[in-house]
Amino acid sequence: MKKIITILTLLCSFGLKAGAQQFLSREAYRDKVEAYSQVLKQQRLKTMASTEARKIANTGFLPQIDITAEGTANLNHLDKWNSPKGEYRPYTYQALATLAQPLYTGGSLIAQKRMAQADEELSQLTTELTLDQIHYQSDAVYWNASAAYASLEAAATFQDIIKKQHDIIQDRFNDGAISRTDLLMISTRQKEAELQYIKARQNYTLALQQLNILMGVAPNTPI
Repeated sequence: MKKIITILTLLCSFGLKAGAQQFLSREAYRDKVEAYSQVLKQQRLKTMASTEARKIANTGFLPQIDITAEGTANLNHLDKWNSPKGEYRPYTYQALATLAQPLYTGGSLIAQKRMAQADEELSQLTTELTLDQIHYQSDAVYWNASAAYASLEAAATFQDIIKKQHDIIQDRFNDGAISRTDLLMISTRQKEAELQYIKARQNYTLALQQLNILMGVAPNTPI
């Protein structure tokens, strides 16, 4: 009997593992969740915006060039538009360029620069925190799904073992070798094993769906 049970256990375990569609490591799952996370994408965009704001604040210390231009045209004398040099032309134009260098602004530029740097550092730390939270969530979901899969394997193995025992005891009962009490006991164990397997399958289905949804895959994709 012990040899039969051992062989059945190995066969059931091998059958479940062979039916897996693909293997997903914890590190690979982390990467998939991280790549799919919309929250992380938004936070990284905020960090990029804060970096650009800090760069803009630094430009307040640089010289500024202001260029203006204006022109006029007399539409009543369009025939003289291409008049020779020295004759009347119905248009005028001018351009003005100004170079300015801020010397003293009451410390406002320095304050703006420090605020921009602080905002950039805060955004970077928030991005790191968001990434840590995503990794924590992905690890919890991954190990929950792994535990649910292991429980399903164990429940399937146990159900198959109990069924084989039931068949053997049923044959012995039919031969009159054992009492009805033994048959009723193994029948009860078989119902319990079936119920355990159903619960384990439900738990694994929910864990698998949560695993897939978190990385942006169809909920029922087998893994």
